[in-house]
Amino acid sequence: MMPAMSRRADPARGSPVPILLLLVLVSVGSVLGCGGGPSHAPRADSGVLAVAEHPPTTAASARAGPYVPVDSTALPAVGATYAVTFGESGLSSGTRWSVTLAGTTSSSSSSTITFYEPNGTFSFSAGSVDGKSASPSSGSVTVNGAAQRVDLTFSSSAGFLGLSGANGYYFVLSVTAILIVGGVAAVVLHRRRNRELDELPPDDRPGR
Repeated sequence: MMPAMSRRADPARGSPVPILLLLVLVSVGSVLGCGGGPSHAPRADSGVLAVAEHPPTTAASARAGPYVPVDSTALPAVGATYAVTFGESGLSSGTRWSVTLAGTTSSSSSSTITFYEPNGTFSFSAGSVDGKSASPSSGSVTVNGAAQRVDLTFSSSAGFLGLSGANGYYFVLSVTAILIVGGVAAVVLHRRRNRELDELPPDDRPGR
């Protein structure tokens, strides 16, 4: 009969140390995973504070009021410009005309002149063309997030006696002044002539 061999105890079998170590590692990994961001909802018993999806509250923000989200799509684009078109009527086809808007002058032989301006109020003026003046000849246009159009009507600016502007009145005044000066000169010459005749002897006077 063979003697019974003593069995050496295997330290890796049945030892609780590796199992406890594995549980500790799993617990630590789960705790670290809870802090990955606001998209992970922590367990109520994990002791991890949840992070809200809004800016942190400070003393300054508390005084300013509650956080209000801003819709960025409602804000105007930085540097955006809009068309400001001037249209003419009353000029012959191919006639060149001009408009000055915000200090910039542009001319064209077509029926429209277009500028591009940002939001704001801008003054304009239109020059006379071939004796025709624009109506309105000046004014202002306001740009507020949309294109604008100003229609100009050119008409004859002939004044008195068919002359443009006040030229007709200047002509009448000039003629009147010439007539007055000529009349005064004629009266003076006539009186001088009579005085010279009166100084002559009666027999030497003409017509005697």
